[in-house]
Amino acid sequence: MIGSRVDLFYRVTIALTVVISTCVISNLAALGQEANNLPGPVSLVPKVEVTKPRPSKSFSSQVKPEITIKSVQVSETPDRLPNPEVSQSSIGEVLVGQKEDKIDENFWKGISQESAVRLISSIPNRLRSSAANNLARRILLMNFYSDYNSEGSVSLLRLRLEKLISMGALQDASLILDELTNESVKNALVEQKVSVKLLTSNLSGACQLVREFETGFVSEFGQKLVVFCQLLNMEYEGARRGLELLSEQNLVADEIFFELSNSIISGKPPALEVLNSPGKANALNLAMIRVVGAQVPHWFASSESPSLLKAIATTSDASRQSRLMAIRRAAKWGALSPEEIANVYIELGITEDEIVEVLLEPGNASAGLRLAVIYLASISDDMAISRAEGLQQMWYLAKEYDEWHIAVKLTSSKLNLIKPSSSLLWFASDAISANLAVGQNSQALEWFREISSVVNSDPDADVTYTKMWPSLRLAYGKELSPNMSEKTYNEDEKSLKLNHNEETENSGRKIKQKSYILTKKQLAWNNQKLSKWIAIQEEEGPGGAKNIANMLALFDALGEPLAKELWLRANTDDIEKITFPSLEVHFGLKRAAESGSVAETAFYTLSSIGEGDVFGLHPIAIHTIIESLKKVGLHRTARAIALEISLNTNP
Repeated sequence: MIGSRVDLFYRVTIALTVVISTCVISNLAALGQEANNLPGPVSLVPKVEVTKPRPSKSFSSQVKPEITIKSVQVSETPDRLPNPEVSQSSIGEVLVGQKEDKIDENFWKGISQESAVRLISSIPNRLRSSAANNLARRILLMNFYSDYNSEGSVSLLRLRLEKLISMGALQDASLILDELTNESVKNALVEQKVSVKLLTSNLSGACQLVREFETGFVSEFGQKLVVFCQLLNMEYEGARRGLELLSEQNLVADEIFFELSNSIISGKPPALEVLNSPGKANALNLAMIRVVGAQVPHWFASSESPSLLKAIATTSDASRQSRLMAIRRAAKWGALSPEEIANVYIELGITEDEIVEVLLEPGNASAGLRLAVIYLASISDDMAISRAEGLQQMWYLAKEYDEWHIAVKLTSSKLNLIKPSSSLLWFASDAISANLAVGQNSQALEWFREISSVVNSDPDADVTYTKMWPSLRLAYGKELSPNMSEKTYNEDEKSLKLNHNEETENSGRKIKQKSYILTKKQLAWNNQKLSKWIAIQEEEGPGGAKNIANMLALFDALGEPLAKELWLRANTDDIEKITFPSLEVHFGLKRAAESGSVAETAFYTLSSIGEGDVFGLHPIAIHTIIESLKKVGLHRTARAIALEISLNTNP
């Protein structure tokens, strides 16, 4: 139990008692042992004559055709709401986040190999939008129709792998690499496979690949790999020759690599001034540091590479400060899952006193530590009311520091333990937003039903209902829930009443069917409800004005019947920090959608969104993105992006 300081803090500030359970998990850094097994100090190997490497054929010249990789297969999803007789949970399953648009072998239809290279190269290496990140990964896993039939197509495959690796999607890259069967193609992609091994702490596996590669490495990275593996295998004479060759090729700019290599050969610690001076932060130098047994320099955590940030976050050879910084930045780009983040947080050994201190003075803590404390404090509550209050306060704290989306993902499992009820209506808005953000849409609907049951008698419930209606409508979807007339709803309800005397065993089915009908009625399009929501946003100043413009753009792009007078209430004149894609990208997206090209539309969408927050785009750009995706049949992707934008108004 945490002491009286915590009790006092929660009684005074949020009326909540937090109980922190300290967990310890074993250190999984397998390479730590390898580093400890290195020999003690040895003499420098005498200088030897450098032998020039024999010329080797290029990778591409050895490529053979007739090889395939399994593309990602996504089952087709229904374009209608489920039958009323199915379970309530299945209503949530048709919401965005539970199903995906079908991307099949026709995705690349009409795209030349040259255009494919251009499009794949255009994908940002970092995507903050979860929906955009998911789209990018899915299309990069989709085979180009001529993969492996030419030298150029193997280059295209290499480009896809490099893009996945740069995004931090290492498992996706491994999925492609593990399916390779043609030895020539495997050799052509050996550097990418080694990179994945290095970034996932499999140094012995990386060097096994290097040893098996017969044709030799010609790139700077490849030559450094050979030296690294020679050092790891204590083949110091060969490593020394490799270092001299690299030096002769004027590749000494990577000072940290040479310093670490000499440290391994000599058995002496590397010079601190070299380690502490920012240089090349990459997977190979990270592996070298770990082999030497030194601590990963803090400047490594400032890298812009999501995959490298993930590797730093998960290694015990970096300081806690560096790991916390790397976790937050890797999570921002979608390179770390909530489960991976949680495991590292527990491993770091953050004390109860530190948790108390950060909760009392969050502004004095680093962003990484603050996010860790939000998670650790959230996993300790015992009672539902306490847990709800705790989560609410944690989310508000995270929102203040622009960490809400990461925080709700970390705490989603705890949210599932809170059952919607009338006594927790004050928590309903936060619960709906959080559930929608993590794809737990059926739970969001349950909370919305609780609000709906008292909306006519509780003014606060009415406000919450109004605030959350647009996001639920976006999640429910016009394509998934065709508009029905009031007459149709009344006929459905009348039918239920006529059959009220049916057998008792059917009562459960009737309850579910009635809930289904009422849900459709509550979320059917309603301009009056949207007008009430706009009125709330109008009280928020410029921020509310941006929300109004965004929401109108979203609904119009999705084909909702917006009343004309609502557009008069949209004003972007005083809004700051609006970004707009380049005209080439913006109009390229429009042309791609008009021509029906799914691939070009998807890639131009990713370029339009870029590395920033998708809700920061100009409403016109948002409208073009959503409308274009809808035109080419990517309805659920469009709705996922729309929902992501809308949730920024209510977290």
